[in-house]
This record gives sequence, C-alpha cells and structure tokens, in this order.
Amino acid sequence: MKAQRTKTPAGKRWVQLPPFLAELYEALLDDCQTAFVFVGEKGGTLRRSNFGRRFWRPAWDGDLEHTDPAGRIPPILPGFTFHEGRHTHRTWLADDGINEVGRAARLGHKMPGMAGVYEHVTPETRQRILHVLQQRWEDSLLALRDREREQLIAFLPQMNNKINEITARHQAETIEGDKIIARISPEQA
Repeated sequence: MKAQRTKTPAGKRWVQLPPFLAELYEALLDDCQTAFVFVGEKGGTLRRSNFGRRFWRPAWDGDLEHTDPAGRIPPILPGFTFHEGRHTHRTWLADDGINEVGRAARLGHKMPGMAGVYEHVTPETRQRILHVLQQRWEDSLLALRDREREQLIAFLPQMNNKINEITARHQAETIEGDKIIARISPEQA
C-alpha cells in the first residue's frame, strides 16, 4: 500500500520523540508480532477510518458498553479529535517558549514569506522541544490522583517503576532546592 501524499512537502519529515514516548514506543516494538505496531484486524496497515474506530475513539471516548466488564474503559476526554491534539501540541509548545519556526517544523507547517527563507530550526530548538515535552509528561505523572495512577498502572504496569523514579527524582530536587546555604542570621552578620 502506497502512503498518501502530504498536504505540503513540510508534512513529510522525521519527528523526534521525547524520551518518555520513545521508551513506550520501543516497548510496543519489542512486543509486536507484525511488521507494524498498529495494524488492522488482519494484520495489515491501518487506514484512517480503522485507526479512528479501533484506537482513537475508544481511547478518548472510552468503552463503557463492552460486553466483558474487564474490557470496559472509562472515557478520558470524549469527542477529542486528532486535529485538536495538534492544536493542543502547538499551544503547549508556545506556552513553553518554543519559537514559531520550531512549532511550525514540529507540526509539518511551512513558514510563510521571508521567515520560511531565513529562519531555520536549530539543534538547540529541537532539544528544547524534547525537553519541554518530557517535562510536561513528568509533571502530568506527578499530578495524578491515586485512582488515576492505579488505572494507568493497571493498563501499563511498566509505568509503576517510571512514576516511582520520577517521584524520587522530584523529591530529591525539592530537597536540593531547600538546602541551607548558611546558618548565620542577618543580625549576626
């Protein structure tokens, strides 16, 4: 099956994954029995409609009507679309101070006008993008309520060690930030 053409040449690109996503994806690849990670019912490549119906919609909308009670999944964000995910991604990058050329390149957009000629994504910008996405992921794990954490670990047991590692590192950084520099009061100086 030949891949469809992208809207613009900028749409065909390599996308670097932040460390957390690379680790999760590598685990999927290790467990994969087929040439592709996400496949149709017969093992072939996914078409857009199959992806939406089999993966995207159940992930966001949940499946509370599943015949097997163990297969019932609570909704995460009903109605969320793939395009809204792109908007959210770009907004997060802007919130985290990633420049316009970095945001455009990440989403496969072409910079308009002279900016498209004279502005380029630097290796530092690419690294900063990966860093801010990693930080958002870690912050989201630290913000989980107990029940949310239990649900995540039930679905992805390997996340337990990762959450514990991030929590320990965060606590160590907090303690490091609270380190006493001197024990002399201002009156004694």
